[in-house]
Amino acid sequence: MNSKDLNSMLATAMEKKSKLLELYQDISSQMPDPNLQEEITRNILSSEKKHAALLQKLMQKLSDKATSVNGEKSDPARTRIADPETKNELAIDVNNDIEGQSSFTAESRREGNQLKVLIITPNQDSYISKYYANHNYRNSLSNYIGRDLSSGDIYHSFLHFDMQPLSKQARIIKANLVLNLCRNEVAYNNPVLTIRPVIEAWNESTITWNTQPQSSTTEHYSTEIKPKHFRFLNIDISDLAREWHQHPEHNQGFIITGLENNGLLGFRSRRYFEESKRPTLLVEFTLDGH
Repeated sequence: MNSKDLNSMLATAMEKKSKLLELYQDISSQMPDPNLQEEITRNILSSEKKHAALLQKLMQKLSDKATSVNGEKSDPARTRIADPETKNELAIDVNNDIEGQSSFTAESRREGNQLKVLIITPNQDSYISKYYANHNYRNSLSNYIGRDLSSGDIYHSFLHFDMQPLSKQARIIKANLVLNLCRNEVAYNNPVLTIRPVIEAWNESTITWNTQPQSSTTEHYSTEIKPKHFRFLNIDISDLAREWHQHPEHNQGFIITGLENNGLLGFRSRRYFEESKRPTLLVEFTLDGH
């Protein structure tokens, strides 16, 4: 079997593995009891994720080998894409670690265009449950807010983005929080998602309902979400991002809450196996001061 055939087989296996992982995750997300969700995550999803990671490594090795044969040096931390809007080439530096900071910067090479984009994933995220007030959910593949109308349990989610990858000389034009909704049981349109800054330090490995940090009483952002709406949700948190950038000591992340009488919402966490569906902070900025 040549490397081309092997790579094709690995790609097919990876595709099937991704679909299987998504199926297991969907099954897990429908479990009303968070303990059952964690059991599925620990015993099934963790094993499946290891298999998917192995497939990815094999595919990367084959790709690196093919590149070296062609006489080009492979750099997995740098790639180039075309901007679909301007057709200009973008240089992208990638630094990705699921257990730490994950970010990349895209910069337009068109002369005179100084706008850059930094994409950051959370360095911490977790959710808490009122009914399981001493339980920590740091390993969950999804986070939840609102009330589970079947059990009556209430959920809040916490996220923290480290702004250190952004230059101190940067001027933030816009910062969007991007969440991938995976569960939507809201019954009617209403302000069902609210963001408030956290004002105390917290740790995703120890946070519970009983140990949750204090947060601001002022709503920073509130939005409506339609019933049965899924996929990506974009939330402008530019003011918060600017505050964190100018005063890093104020950055304790934020809490996301939902209405407690309008159903449950879920979105993928930073540990979700598919990187494109993890939470991200999309920061547009310039360095020219204009």
